[in-house]
Amino acid sequence: MTQHDTAPLKTAKPPHGALGRKYALFMGVAICLALGLSTAVSTFFAFSDQRALVVRVQQEQARAAAQRIGAFVADIMHQLDWVSQSGAGGNSAEERRLEGLRLLRQVPAILELRQIDPAGREQLALSRIERDRVGSGVDWSADPGFKAALAQGGFHGDIQFRRGSEPYIELFRRGAAPPHWVARATVNLVFIRELVSRLKVGEAGRAYIVTEAGQLIAHPDLRFVLRNTNLASLIGAHRAAGEPGGGLSMTDIEGRRVLSVMAAVPELDWNVVVDLPESEAFAPIHASILRSLMLLAVALLGAILAAIALSRKLVAPIRALGEGAARIGRGQLHERIDIRTGDELQELGEQFNQMAKNLEEGRAMLEDKVVARTAALKTALELASAGQRAAEEATRAKSRFLAVVGHDIRTPLSGVLGVLELLDRSRLSQRDRRLVAMAATLGEALVDLANATLDLSRLEAGTEGLDLRDFDLGVLLEAVDALMRSPAEQKGLALKLRGPLPDPPRLHGDPGKIQRILINLLRNAISFTEHGEIEFGAGLEPASAGDGIWLTLMVRDTGIGIDRAMQDRIFRDFVQVDPDTGRRNGGVGLGLAICSKLAELMGGAISVASTKGEGSTFSVRLPLAAAKGETRSPDRAPAPLQRVLVVDDDPVTREVARVMVGKAGHKVQAVASGEAALARLRKSAFDLVLLDMHMAGMDGIETALSIRALPAASQPRIIALTADVSPETMRRMRAAALTTILSKPITSAALLQAIGRGGGRSGEGPPVALSAELPVDIAFFRTQSSLIGEERTRQLVQLFATVSEKIITGLRAALQDSDRGELRRLAHQLASSAGAVGFGRVFVLAGRLEREALVAEFEALALAVELLGQATSDAFEALAALDDDAPVLAEAQISRSTGSPSL
Repeated sequence: MTQHDTAPLKTAKPPHGALGRKYALFMGVAICLALGLSTAVSTFFAFSDQRALVVRVQQEQARAAAQRIGAFVADIMHQLDWVSQSGAGGNSAEERRLEGLRLLRQVPAILELRQIDPAGREQLALSRIERDRVGSGVDWSADPGFKAALAQGGFHGDIQFRRGSEPYIELFRRGAAPPHWVARATVNLVFIRELVSRLKVGEAGRAYIVTEAGQLIAHPDLRFVLRNTNLASLIGAHRAAGEPGGGLSMTDIEGRRVLSVMAAVPELDWNVVVDLPESEAFAPIHASILRSLMLLAVALLGAILAAIALSRKLVAPIRALGEGAARIGRGQLHERIDIRTGDELQELGEQFNQMAKNLEEGRAMLEDKVVARTAALKTALELASAGQRAAEEATRAKSRFLAVVGHDIRTPLSGVLGVLELLDRSRLSQRDRRLVAMAATLGEALVDLANATLDLSRLEAGTEGLDLRDFDLGVLLEAVDALMRSPAEQKGLALKLRGPLPDPPRLHGDPGKIQRILINLLRNAISFTEHGEIEFGAGLEPASAGDGIWLTLMVRDTGIGIDRAMQDRIFRDFVQVDPDTGRRNGGVGLGLAICSKLAELMGGAISVASTKGEGSTFSVRLPLAAAKGETRSPDRAPAPLQRVLVVDDDPVTREVARVMVGKAGHKVQAVASGEAALARLRKSAFDLVLLDMHMAGMDGIETALSIRALPAASQPRIIALTADVSPETMRRMRAAALTTILSKPITSAALLQAIGRGGGRSGEGPPVALSAELPVDIAFFRTQSSLIGEERTRQLVQLFATVSEKIITGLRAALQDSDRGELRRLAHQLASSAGAVGFGRVFVLAGRLEREALVAEFEALALAVELLGQATSDAFEALAALDDDAPVLAEAQISRSTGSPSL
């Protein structure tokens, strides 16, 4: 390139100093905008916060004054109620006069007191300014106040003024019991005027009282009261604001712009109004705004000057960097950039220099690196070819795993099903209802598939445990029959439950897993039977040694049958007799594998007898024991009767425990809080305290520690009641020396066993797992009902209906207030109540909400609350159907659950 060629490049350079001016202008504008916007936003929020603070203080003053006035009038009305009852009680005239005089001494505000009989005749008149009269017979029957009191129970007249300035009011009160006497009192309201006069509202604020009609009845300046000032426009403005009591900007009766707050007086049509001049209310924020503007101006000036200085310092090294980069681009790799600013620009120049050095060295090494890379690539290709078969096998295993395991889809699917459940289908067209039903059925099939996958994984991993408890075999079989009858009849199949055993004993085992085995076997039979019938039942026989019992479950179908060669394989994972039928019904071959593993977990075995084309018979043989609640060692004496105190803030659980203990013959009392328990223990001696761990106010741990601090002679034994069996809760209870623990829901057998255990032993009662397959755990509910009686059970259900309605309302209010703590507390209370009456689905959903209340998104919590409301309604409908016919209950309540195909 010649000198002539390079000349145009020199003339194309930008004008000197353009970058510095642009940088300085940009920085100045950006800083000005940022500071200005920040100041405006902070000023706006500061103004809003100051106004809200002032309004909040005014509201507190107005409410406090309204409460004091309401309490003053309510107390007098209470005294008048006593006076009217005294007249109706047949006391002599002299006794009534003496009682009235005592009332006048106790309540100086009462100027006159009269007793009027039901016919309207005055029987007693006491006054501070006139002579007392007994039996005067003055006729009050035509008085509007007397008439209103007889009709409504109480009446207060309009405010009047005695001597031109002393306000007073007439109050009437009718006795509660017939004959209905009426007490009339003339009450001096100087107390109210003094109250508003003493109320300090800033430096120049006012507090006054206005009736609902707008009459001013008390004001620090008596002149406005004596002028009979009407403030109906003030009342109307507050009502029109939509938030009575909120701060309104308006002009008061003195012509000042004020912030006005209003609070209603309880039981009266009076309102306490508190006004504060806006000039006083906003004076601090005006001063703050002025200071902020001054600081903003100083900050802007400093920012502009700093931007100009910084731009000049930055432009020179940047120009040097540009010239150095141009030299490297022209291939002059031996040139170096010299920048000595001691910051990132100097480091950038050194990086350019290092880059030029590396490029110079790289020219010589490029070919060697290409050869090395080529050799490495060849080696990698050879290794990839050798491991291709293993990779393909791993890919197939991964695809199989992802296709089967549905753990991560269960939570969103449950949410989808919940939303579908909450849809108001009455507003949908027939086509839309059909589509929603199809979506619900498919979603439930996917949930069943995911649940089966997780069941299988837990069984294979050895994490599945046994929930051993007493149960009624006949109730369990009836529940399974109710659950599976609908899907069988939908395919045109007859489902038969073999006749119940004669006088079957109660058993001790894991009824939940036994029910799961029967349901999986019946679903499998329904899937592979196109016509005919399905029969199932159970048999019992004593064990050859010991006191055990062998339970045999049988399911027989008239389906396609199983080839002999397949009978040894069908209990393996993902094995199906007929893959085409399995795909058509949505199964993947996990149901029988789960049955086999559940039987092995309980120490039993499963077998099949089948002929191709003639149906199959599945048999499950399980070792069980007789119910512990029905056996007693002959050499063991019955537990002595004890005095028991039940402490639980949930009324349903408290009543259940009280009835159970009382049915056993023990003397029992119940209280609703830890404070009440301590008060009762200080007055009476108890042998045992049943103590709930999660209570409002003083919780179970604090109550237990306070009980331990009582005198040694008052020390009872303590049994902890809780639905939270987490390790942290167990650690806290044991640290408080609570070693005997019963988990909710409480069964009568576990409770009486713990009571009879005495002080020498301790332990943790086995947790009771309510079944969530149906809205009501039929086995649990009937067991509890048989122990405490049907009438008492019906009362408990009615009590739960009242409690649950209040709790659901409280949960929705807590959601609106974003109060996670209240959500968790109410969810715990609902779980406790539902567990006491056997509402399994509500118990499970409420427990889940309690665990997730502090961490879940509010959208998920809102859905959980709605699902709880739906589950509660379903449970009451299920109980209503249970009173008439168990199969009707099943068809009405579980049709969604049984619509899913067999696994």
